[in-house]
Amino acid sequence: MQTGELRTKSCQISCCQIPPTNCVASVLKHTQTSKPNLCEYQAYIEDWRKIIGNCTSYVFQIDLYDIKTDYLRECMENYFFYLPDNGLCDAWQCTAISMGHTVIPSNTIYPPRKHPDDHQLDWRSGRILQAYQIVLVSAGSGTLDYGPERKRVCLKGGDIFLLFPGVWHRYEPSPQTGWTEHWIECKGKAFDIAKDRGILSPDTPLFQSNGMITDLFMRIHQLAQDDAVENQALISTYALSLLAVLSRPEGEVARKSELIVNSVRMYLLEHHADDLTPNELARRFGVSYSYLRRLFRQQTGVSIKQFQLNIRLQRGCELLANSDRSIKEIAAILGFANTFHFSKFFSKEKGVPPTEWRNTK
Repeated sequence: MQTGELRTKSCQISCCQIPPTNCVASVLKHTQTSKPNLCEYQAYIEDWRKIIGNCTSYVFQIDLYDIKTDYLRECMENYFFYLPDNGLCDAWQCTAISMGHTVIPSNTIYPPRKHPDDHQLDWRSGRILQAYQIVLVSAGSGTLDYGPERKRVCLKGGDIFLLFPGVWHRYEPSPQTGWTEHWIECKGKAFDIAKDRGILSPDTPLFQSNGMITDLFMRIHQLAQDDAVENQALISTYALSLLAVLSRPEGEVARKSELIVNSVRMYLLEHHADDLTPNELARRFGVSYSYLRRLFRQQTGVSIKQFQLNIRLQRGCELLANSDRSIKEIAAILGFANTFHFSKFFSKEKGVPPTEWRNTK
């Protein structure tokens, strides 16, 4: 085959037709617009995927993460919105109250003097927010100072930092590079719980972006620019998804720890009626009792015993509501020694005996 030419049964493609490394530039030329919308952009890339996919003698892969990162860097319009509280968002304990995207060119003043006074960032005095803020730097570089000791970290394209309420901070892009920033600010118990359990910590606010995070920010931007107020509840669910992604363990050791806990959780679900002890579980999964106990509570927020009891309670409620089995039968199915122990446990958790609870359903 000659260099510069791809041959297949169905097509002959000149390599000069293949989109260049900077996919955005190709789309700009293709659409003849200064700012292609995301649908046009992805449709164009998908067309190229189909064409190249037919070429059996040449493998051409376009990394969707890079495509979306290019779009976030070069095609997104600058914007920001500040929103009031939304009672509907209380249902999932996360409310998005502001979001935005800004391209800061090199050698320009930062931040732009446009934000409300309580959010305006001054480098000399820093800032303290009353909510959580997730900031993605998709291009460029800069610095972040945070905490009472004013620790400093260097930021680059692909970095994410999480700002905590009540924690002093300041950040800015490098004058030599500028940067592109994306952010969403949230309040609610979901973030509080993650912090209280040590899943997220003000001492370690830096994360690495990935395709999931980029995709979530793209969806947030689309909804916000369409109608931020009308879409606030849906935007808040994407903010909750960002929290879930950031809460996932990083590194091989952390992933193994997560695997152990998930395996124990599934085992308890399948054997909730068995009389299991933490020591037996630890031996089954090849770890020490103290390690498993600490790890399980850290990742679930409850002890192993309480987790098993919670499963029994849920299963008990399901059997009471959806079957005509007797209390004695249900107690045996759930692994209680007798009806008395089951009724005592159920009454403690639900406030009423199982028979009375069943009659209300």
